[in-house]
Amino acid sequence: MPNTLKAIEDVAENRQLTFDQLDREIIEERKKALKEKGYNELLVLGKGENKVELLPSKNYRIVKTKFGERVVFPVKQGKAEYDLMASKKSPLLRGILSCLKSKQYKIKILKTGEGQQTRYDILV
Repeated sequence: MPNTLKAIEDVAENRQLTFDQLDREIIEERKKALKEKGYNELLVLGKGENKVELLPSKNYRIVKTKFGERVVFPVKQGKAEYDLMASKKSPLLRGILSCLKSKQYKIKILKTGEGQQTRYDILV
């Protein structure tokens, strides 16, 4: 019986290793495809305060998604460059545009809530 349990644990561990490896490969393929198109990885904002630097020297672009048109801004968080996506109807977009107009490039984005209750505020 102990050998059977050991065999089951080994199979489960091997599957987990396989899933982890597959996940890493998919992430790397996605990053490579984005780079080939000239895009950065999308920035995923965590709950709470997120420090971001807008990059006005790089152009924004408009992307059509299944949820409607989105505006994509190049941003920098830490040393890495990302793309930040905002809906055309979003208060986040209006806040980003006002920061760009006033030349305030280092901003803090406050994320509160989850799902449909998610709200973003810009702190300068």
